[in-house]
Amino acid sequence: NKMYADVNHFSDYGPGEDTNAPTLSGITITDASCSQAQGCTTDATPTITLNASSDAVDTNVSCNGTTWRNYGSYSSTITNFDISSASYGCSTSDGARTVYVKVADNVGNWTSAATDTTYYDSTAPSISISSPDANSTSTSSTVTLTYSGSDSGSGVRGYYVKVDSGT
Repeated sequence: NKMYADVNHFSDYGPGEDTNAPTLSGITITDASCSQAQGCTTDATPTITLNASSDAVDTNVSCNGTTWRNYGSYSSTITNFDISSASYGCSTSDGARTVYVKVADNVGNWTSAATDTTYYDSTAPSISISSPDANSTSTSSTVTLTYSGSDSGSGVRGYYVKVDSGT
């Protein structure tokens, strides 16, 4: 018996063509807990961590799974994909973002997209103080402060009140 190898299609796997894509088991967007179910970020370029097999050599990232940014290389951490830019299918306003990532091996076999979702919030909450009146003074050692805040995006995490020394 004779065996012939097609040297034009010789791969790390032996004679024949490599048709197997790398493995991409998941991605994670670095974000914080908030009132949205998926987590929130104020960072337009949050860290995206990829978990792929060692044969991954190229990366595509998108916000819509159709318009891709190609990196031309693979890294397990992406820190410069702008989730507020329309260039790769992202919305330019605050709101939920699903990030899609695909990786390829050295012969161009691409994985299916893995996704993670975050809520992008670049708008600060609003606050109103109803008491005491602006520019009022008091000689009392106790002052009641009445205030409220709202944020339609990620919600209000907390309040910070500073009292000046009166000097």
